[in-house]
Amino acid sequence: MNDWVSDMIDSHLQPRTVGLAFLFCRGKMKKIILFCVLVLTILSDCQARLRSEEAKRTKPDTQFIDKVHELGYELAKETVIHDHQVVWSPFSVVNILPLINGDESLKDSFNSSLERLASIDGLYLDRVSVALTNRSGVNGPDYNTKVLPLPSDPQILNQVIQDSFRNEAVSFRHDLPQRNQIEAEGPAPAAPPGVLDNATDIYLTSLLVAADWETPFHYGNSRLARFYINSTHAIKTKYMANVGYYKYAELDELNATVVALPLKQAPTAHFIIVIPDSRDGLEDLSNALGQRNVSDLLGELDPKRIVLRLPVISIDNQLIFNKGDRKIIQRGHIQLNHQGFHNPADRLAPQRIKFKQLKRRDGINVRVEHPFIFMIYEKFSGILAYGEVMIPAEGPPKPQLKYQQDYLSQNGKIMSESIDKLGDELYTTLRKRNSDSFAFSPFSLTNLVGSVLPGATEETKMGILSKLNFPLMWQDALVELNREGKINGSFSRISVVVNGEPNESFRKEVEKFGTTVINRQGRDYTSNYTVKSILGASDYQINPQFNKDFKKINGLFYRNERDVDNVTYIEFLATEFKYLFVPFWDAKIMSIPINDGRNQSLLLVVPGERSGLNLIEDGIIDYPVSKLLCQGHVKAATVRLRIPLLNLEHINEFSEDFSELGMPQFRDGDFSGIIANGKLDQVVQRTFFSLEQSVVNEVAVPGKNSTAEASEPPTSEVPSSKRTTRRYRGPGNPNRNGPRRNRTAKLVKVDRPFVFYVQDSRIGTVLVGRYTGLTGRPALGK
Repeated sequence: MNDWVSDMIDSHLQPRTVGLAFLFCRGKMKKIILFCVLVLTILSDCQARLRSEEAKRTKPDTQFIDKVHELGYELAKETVIHDHQVVWSPFSVVNILPLINGDESLKDSFNSSLERLASIDGLYLDRVSVALTNRSGVNGPDYNTKVLPLPSDPQILNQVIQDSFRNEAVSFRHDLPQRNQIEAEGPAPAAPPGVLDNATDIYLTSLLVAADWETPFHYGNSRLARFYINSTHAIKTKYMANVGYYKYAELDELNATVVALPLKQAPTAHFIIVIPDSRDGLEDLSNALGQRNVSDLLGELDPKRIVLRLPVISIDNQLIFNKGDRKIIQRGHIQLNHQGFHNPADRLAPQRIKFKQLKRRDGINVRVEHPFIFMIYEKFSGILAYGEVMIPAEGPPKPQLKYQQDYLSQNGKIMSESIDKLGDELYTTLRKRNSDSFAFSPFSLTNLVGSVLPGATEETKMGILSKLNFPLMWQDALVELNREGKINGSFSRISVVVNGEPNESFRKEVEKFGTTVINRQGRDYTSNYTVKSILGASDYQINPQFNKDFKKINGLFYRNERDVDNVTYIEFLATEFKYLFVPFWDAKIMSIPINDGRNQSLLLVVPGERSGLNLIEDGIIDYPVSKLLCQGHVKAATVRLRIPLLNLEHINEFSEDFSELGMPQFRDGDFSGIIANGKLDQVVQRTFFSLEQSVVNEVAVPGKNSTAEASEPPTSEVPSSKRTTRRYRGPGNPNRNGPRRNRTAKLVKVDRPFVFYVQDSRIGTVLVGRYTGLTGRPALGK
């Protein structure tokens, strides 16, 4: 309805005007006036209805948007992100809520949001929504959610998931499918029993968003610059720069800076960048954003002239969210470049954009040079995509995504993280009492703690659990870890040794952990430990097997700058190893796969200086090795790696260590549930770690005795080449541009004190220790 019609109605349909018309007009004129009044009245009613419908269309559905935000924050809290960068879509997960919990209230809002997104010319979306179920029936699916039977074979499931993410994407650019175009395939039959019995449903969702910047970035203004992974570690990455008027604010309540970039032909959508003030503030910022409404956040931004530097990133990942016995597999992909953000499903070829030279004017400099959060936000649909970038990386997208079935439940994951934390904390206390080599098993020790807790009083039990951060269902989690954590070449035995007759109910309770309850009647358990009341004992032995060829060789090991040992080494033949450089320790973390190489690995944390071990040990609590490997820039290199032939046997008593960590209950707590007036005398662990039996792929050294090679002088790390003249590669040489001659792979020697871990990707830290050599003697030349 045009404005002139509205003005005419407002000006002519007044009682005074109509009364004067009847007073001065007669006959046919009165009928004409009455007809005009009737027509204008109808037009007025239509105008009111159109205004009401327009108000509904222009007013966001706050309930739906809040639900998208609430769900996104809820799932983000429960998700452990192990990638350097991650992106996922809270908006697409809302679509499957009716299938999960029967919530039909948001279906109409979701469908109307999709229709509105399809009408925005500047947004291009590809969406996947597939439900795999083994239930006899499901709630009514959405009009474009496919319901398929859940296969019991993991290989078939992998193929279904790959095909869904690769082929089932539905384009929403001007060709939104109608409700009758996609038909659900009906309730799926129950799947036969198999490895996926613990998953009732698996939902596949993704929403890949693409758009162009309203103000494109400059190609010629890209350069390499530092990106700070944390407060001390930086890497070089590629940045792009631009100058424009963006919405901007510095928010004290978030301790962050917010910049909203407008998108081309999408006036209701923004790409929002949230940069924490601190280089280590990403986690706190993520928690704070969960309490804020993004619509209100945008309202606090003001247009400013911004000089923006943004790293070029490419993210391709999948996340698995657990909702009870149901799993949500969310695929996310985004590529940030000079033109905009895109995904592999784009059918538009990228265009090279011509720019005029930037005018040098004053503006606010915003450099995204440390971990940050980004969101793609649409006014009427909420958060279309949410991402966190810890380390930017530019590269081609992955060709396929494979479904990796969760080995552990949520309780199992929390217990695994507790094992890692307990190992790092106990290492810091044991290093104070041990000046030489030692080792212990946090995994076996956690099993021992779980075996004595059922016999403790409620007060003692709560005091211990509050410090260990165990999950609520910690007993089930321990059973799960012991079931999944079968490591080749390892042996574990947990014993609760008592002086007297143990409680029968306690004996039955701990049998499910595989724990043995022994009545020693005052006899010595070992030559060093006498059982007065209760002794908790753990024996753990591991002999890892290497799947790489190697040989044995003798060499020098430097205990420090002046003392040296003659030890036996294992030298791996030239092969590829993964490593991570940690600059604030001046150290490298090297990973050697063991056993089948899929789940277990031996990690060596080697300092750059011979006396640099203390710097590593002082920082293990603040920078856990497991997190450094997840967030660091792991590289691979082909080298000849030489490590000592470790052979350790160590006995540790942990009562004092637990007390130092705030758990005196292990020393003076009440364990009357095991025996009457029970007290824990000691918590003992005997650990055996040996590589002696790992020579399954040992190769012969021609012309040499592999274990009797003379010690090498300490003056040379790598043998120098005999060639003394430089090879001519100038004009006239036919091999000038050809490849250089092949050189022998570099020799990397671990010949100084180091920290080592045996880690399993499913259960966490299996073993941790320190190796400082054998017996010291003066070093040559010192």
